[in-house]
Amino acid sequence: MKTHLNRKIDITPKSLFIMFIVELLANSQDVEEYVRESGVEDPRFLDRLEGYRLDPQVAARLRCYRDSHLVVAFSAEWCPDCMRQIPVLALVQRETGLKARVFGHLMRDAKNAKRRWSIPPSPPQVEDFEVERIPPIFVLDKEGAVLGSVVENPPARIDPRGVLTRNLGGGFLSRIMLSRIAY
Repeated sequence: MKTHLNRKIDITPKSLFIMFIVELLANSQDVEEYVRESGVEDPRFLDRLEGYRLDPQVAARLRCYRDSHLVVAFSAEWCPDCMRQIPVLALVQRETGLKARVFGHLMRDAKNAKRRWSIPPSPPQVEDFEVERIPPIFVLDKEGAVLGSVVENPPARIDPRGVLTRNLGGGFLSRIMLSRIAY
């Protein structure tokens, strides 16, 4: 039990999850909105959004996950891999209804050897999700648990195909969203 404004509040796992989701939604941006805003600065975001075509059969299979999963990504407008991958994530959301959120505007912290990202402008969630490389794309279940992730240029010991094959029907992130990934 915690006390807040002289009232006792029972902090349960469900209430913690609700607080986590509320914070995630408040501090992130809808993926398509992010791509459109980023496309103002760099048209490559919009070119990829308009020029990429999803496989209709795979998109149809993903629709069954739209009510039970959430995709979270981190991005920077200066990152070429983000320019290729985040717009495809926006297409997945548009064509399947699978919700995707982006924490954008990441900037490196060149003055601090112990900290990779400068906070702000980078969101503090880069530390919560232990973001080292971008763009990382996480699949969360309805309880907020991370089921799997794909990170650009993952270490050789991690095979994203195996992580995501167990999640969402055959590793959809590695097959649909990522135009190139190092295995």
